[in-house]
Amino acid sequence: MKIEETKIFEDYPDILNVNQLCQALDCGKNTAYNLINQGNIKALKIGNTWKIPKAYLIQYIKIGDSSKFS
Repeated sequence: MKIEETKIFEDYPDILNVNQLCQALDCGKNTAYNLINQGNIKALKIGNTWKIPKAYLIQYIKIGDSSKFS
């Protein structure tokens, strides 16, 4: 990961929860859960809680949803 890429969400922890993901993407919980459940954003489920590594969020931002551009 390049240095510039790490600054995108530098105020967020390395591992985000769903609320932090919503805040970072400015979206609601339903959208966040849909992104996770559809595999658009990789996440780890620990117990009943989703944990999203910041690197996966950045990867999603970089790649985006290319199906919308078809």
